Amino acid sequence: MKITFDLDGVIIEHLEYKLNQMKIPIEFINKYSIGKLDLLKGSEKKAILQSFSDVENFMYAEKHSDVLNRLAKRYEIAINSLSCTREIARYKEFWLKSEIKGIKNKDIVLSIIGDGSGNGNKKIGKTDIYVEDSLENLISNIDNFHVGILIDKPYNRVNVKADKIIRAKDIYDAERIIERRIK
Repeated sequence: MKITFDLDGVIIEHLEYKLNQMKIPIEFINKYSIGKLDLLKGSEKKAILQSFSDVENFMYAEKHSDVLNRLAKRYEIAINSLSCTREIARYKEFWLKSEIKGIKNKDIVLSIIGDGSGNGNKKIGKTDIYVEDSLENLISNIDNFHVGILIDKPYNRVNVKADKIIRAKDIYDAERIIERRIK
C-alpha cells in the first residue's frame, strides 16, 4: 500500500504560520492562488507570497511528522511537493530525511516552481492514496490514485464531484480515513 502526501498545507503548516504572524484569519485565504485573493491588500498578498520563499517560515511552522511516522511503520510513504526555491526544497528534503524514519530518496519528489502561484501542474506517479490540499492537484492526477483525500482548507471549500475524492477535516482525520479504508 502506497500513500503519497503533499507537504505544504498538509504536513507543513507554513501558510498558517505566516498568517498567524500577520494576524490574518485563515478564512481570508478563500482561493488557492494568493494573487487572486480579494480580501487582502496588495502588501499582504506580497508578504504571503514572499513567505513561500522564506526558509525560516518553513522551519518554524507546525509540522505533522507524527502522522507520517505512524503510517510509515505499515505503509510505503511518498512525498510530492512543489517549492518556490531550491533552498526551500533542500530544507524539505533535510527535514524529511531527519524526521521521517525509513523514507527513501526515491519516494521524495520535490519540484521547484519559482513562485507561489499554486498552478495546479503537479504530477504524481501511481499511488493507492493521495493526500493533498489542492483540489486542482487531485483532479489533475485523478487517474494516478485509487482514493484522494482533500484536506479541508478555506481555499478548497467547493463541492467535490468525484467519487474517488474524500474530504478530511485535517491530517489527523486523513490518518483515520486511511486506517479505516485499509482495514
